[in-house]
Amino acid sequence: MVKGDWNISKITNNIIENRLYDNGNFDKGALASLRGSNSLLSKKATAVMPIMLSKLPKNSLSVDGTPTYAENAVFTALRCYAIYQQGNDHYVNGSSSKSIFEALAQLSQNDDLRDALDRRMSILLGSTNFNGVSNSIIHLLQILKSHDRNQTLNFASLAQDLYNFQFSFENARKVCLRWGRQYYWHDNGRNGQNQ
Repeated sequence: MVKGDWNISKITNNIIENRLYDNGNFDKGALASLRGSNSLLSKKATAVMPIMLSKLPKNSLSVDGTPTYAENAVFTALRCYAIYQQGNDHYVNGSSSKSIFEALAQLSQNDDLRDALDRRMSILLGSTNFNGVSNSIIHLLQILKSHDRNQTLNFASLAQDLYNFQFSFENARKVCLRWGRQYYWHDNGRNGQNQ
C-alpha cells in the first residue's frame, strides 16, 4: 500500500460537515448505520458507502473488496463521530477542537474513573492491530460520552491518525505515542519546564 497525496483529515471533516451534519439536518439513517456497523464490511454499513466512497480519491478505494487504509480510517472516524453525536443537539465535531484523548485526559482527573481509563488506554497504546485499536477507541469514546457528552472533538485528526497507524509498526508506535502524550501529559502550571 502506498500513501496517497490526499488529506484524510480534510476528507473526513468534509463528509461529517456536509453530509452527516449538513447544517443541523443530520443524516439520521447514515448515522444509525454507522453506529450499528463494526466495519465497512458490515451489511449495515451499506447506507454509508455512497456518502463515504464518493468523497475518497479513486486510488484510495479497494479493488478486491478488502478495505483500504483510507477506507478503514475514514469509516472508523465517522463511526466514532456518529456514536458521540447521538443524543446531542449541538454539533460535536470541530477541526480546531480537542482530540478524543485530550478529552479523556480531562475525564481521568475524576478519581473514580482514572483506573478504568488508564487500563483501557494501556490496552490501546500497546496494540499494533488496527481492529483492536478501533475497538478500544470506540470503548473509550463510549465511556467519555456516558460521563461528558458536551465536548467538541476533532474526529478528522483521528481519521488521519488511524490512516497513518496502518502503514507500519513504526507508524503505529508513533501514533500511539502521540495519543499517549495527549492522554497522560497534564499542564499543572509547569509551562514546559520538563521538556
